[in-house]
Amino acid sequence: MTSSSTGPPLILSPEVFRARFAILRKHYERNGHCRGVKNGRITDFTSMVRSGTIQLAPWQRGALESIEFDFETHRQKAEWLATFYMLSHLLRMGHTIDDKMKQWIHTQKLRHLHNKLSKDRVALLNNIHFDSIPHMLQDVVEEPRNSSDNTGIFLGTTPCHSGSPTGATTSLPAQSPFGAAHVIPREKRTAWDSYFQALRTNIAADLVDADLRTWIREQQVNYHSLTEYRRERLKEIGLGSSDHEDKLQRKRTKGMNQRTLYWDDMWEDLKACRDHHGNDWLSTVPEELGKWLRRQRLLLDSDQLSDARQAKLASIGIVPIYEEGVSALATKKSHDPLTMTAPHQGIRRVSLY
Repeated sequence: MTSSSTGPPLILSPEVFRARFAILRKHYERNGHCRGVKNGRITDFTSMVRSGTIQLAPWQRGALESIEFDFETHRQKAEWLATFYMLSHLLRMGHTIDDKMKQWIHTQKLRHLHNKLSKDRVALLNNIHFDSIPHMLQDVVEEPRNSSDNTGIFLGTTPCHSGSPTGATTSLPAQSPFGAAHVIPREKRTAWDSYFQALRTNIAADLVDADLRTWIREQQVNYHSLTEYRRERLKEIGLGSSDHEDKLQRKRTKGMNQRTLYWDDMWEDLKACRDHHGNDWLSTVPEELGKWLRRQRLLLDSDQLSDARQAKLASIGIVPIYEEGVSALATKKSHDPLTMTAPHQGIRRVSLY
């Protein structure tokens, strides 16, 4: 089953839908949500449902709603959050709310009335005392049919670049030097701009949504792989600065230190095993330590270990293999578990694992 951007919506047979739904329901019962199902067919199915490629019958939609399936795309989530945070900012600053925002407020109230808002969104709206905001559009009597009407809107005064499908106000200036390189697909670009718009509205700490926190972490982790345009925008609000790069470097250094400590601990265990058991110590190495030792031997034979680590291993008799005999190894006894000597042949190691 593959999605198509053109043509009429697909209609799944009841049997196929029930098979997909059974997997989703099992995941929901185990984890409490329908996200992150590691199944290629389910991933395709959920993507096509969200994009509208699959046309659901009422009973099928009801079944998905019963397990709290998220029907919104990544872009729609981002737009909703951007609008919510903008509303929060306007209320805190006492600014005037325009007609588009009033329409959005009314739509959220209708969706809440019909139990069509997620628990997370209800919690966010309650934090800004959403119920105390009066109905400002008396002429709106029913929920808009277009699903995009309840996702989000863009507010602000910055002109948007041509081609934006939503009139986003967070796009490039007309003379931006980054314009030529900014060729990210429109769907992803709009979602990114929506999250950025949400982030720049001076959000109160207790209102930061989990999706936005996840987005922030993704930008920080992938900062150096972002386009120059996005790096510049993040710098405007204090992300991606030299301070952040120093923090990432400290994390990398900490990780390297932890790996060094782990290596030293394993070597100490190996040395203790040799000291305790004597000549037959290799046959007594525990399974986990044996796996580590095999890995070190491979690295040692391919000369991928530092001189310091090679010296440590050599101190307990673990040395590299050579095609020709090495004088230091040739003097070892034939019963040495590390090496065996054969006439007219080089020195070779007999692996005990």
